[in-house]
Amino acid sequence: MTEDRLSRIEEILQATAILTQQNRQDLVTLTNAVNTNTAHIRRLEERLNQFLTQAEADREVIRNEMTGIRTEVIRILEHLFGQQNGN
Repeated sequence: MTEDRLSRIEEILQATAILTQQNRQDLVTLTNAVNTNTAHIRRLEERLNQFLTQAEADREVIRNEMTGIRTEVIRILEHLFGQQNGN
């Protein structure tokens, strides 16, 4: 091999080493970003589950309140119409 060819191979190997190091650093950065995003997604999932649980509880409260109001309206109407019919 000629000196020029050996020199060119050395340059290519050095460039390959530099690119390999950059790729390694990029992989570390991407891995950290994925881990961070995974943690954020887990927290969002927990918050969503809490929200859904609270929404279910709120729906039950509203359902009970509406049942109570309906019962009270029926009682009032029966009382009013009962008084009118009795007069």
